[in-house]
Amino acid sequence: MIASPAEEALRTAFEELLPSSRIASRAQRERLQGAVCALVDELKAAGMNAEHVVIRIRAIAREIGRGGFSDTLVADAVRWCIARYYEDVSASEDGDGRRSD
Repeated sequence: MIASPAEEALRTAFEELLPSSRIASRAQRERLQGAVCALVDELKAAGMNAEHVVIRIRAIAREIGRGGFSDTLVADAVRWCIARYYEDVSASEDGDGRRSD
């Protein structure tokens, strides 16, 4: 399977963290978050549900890090993934939970 540019960007962002997988700089975390969000957008647009997007993000982290990433870093990636996946829904709802379009 050929990886998309968004998936390659996420892989690169995780790879940058390998030498210092326990302590990520602010810039590294921002690059990782941006890459997570880009891949979420791509997979959601392709019709993938949230659970499978999370599974894919975790699989990429596992492939690249081979268990070397801190639990906090992977948990942050999952949190960013979920927040991004549902971002459009919450932004388009009004106060009573109904869509305002």
